[in-house]
Amino acid sequence: NYEISGEVQNDNYIGIYRYFFSKPYYKVAPRTIKYNVSGYSEQYDGNEHGVSLQITSAFDCTVEYSLDNTNFSTSEIKFKNYTPKTKIYIKISAENSTTVNTSEYVEILKRKLTINNLENQFFYDGKTHAPKFNLGNVVEGDDVGLTVGEGAKEIGDYVAPLSVSNQNYEIDE
Repeated sequence: NYEISGEVQNDNYIGIYRYFFSKPYYKVAPRTIKYNVSGYSEQYDGNEHGVSLQITSAFDCTVEYSLDNTNFSTSEIKFKNYTPKTKIYIKISAENSTTVNTSEYVEILKRKLTINNLENQFFYDGKTHAPKFNLGNVVEGDDVGLTVGEGAKEIGDYVAPLSVSNQNYEIDE
């Protein structure tokens, strides 16, 4: 048998306690990992982006990432180009701590191009004409091609079909 006894006192009273039990019992709980995580959802800007994770616990943790919640790696998952909404699974672990399993989304939206009409009025001369455009809102160093439809040679009003050759961009309509 085990016994714990002692005395407690203050200005108003004196207390004596005594406990008896057959086996000493106590519990040590695992530590809790404290963290903040946020996703990313913005237009393409030419830079890499992933989830933002801040661990606020004062002990070392191991962070692992996965796209399928099965195959984890300590390498951060980052995207640079257009990326539809993609779930990133995160596992945070530390010795003597409860493992955290969480997730967040990363999405890189297509960047909206601005299109300025440089030449859009022609006089009938029997030749085929297509409008000419200038592109705006392009990330420096990116190659963005704009394809304009075949043009027209007859008198009339036309809408030029446009398409963009870079997956990171779309035409702002």
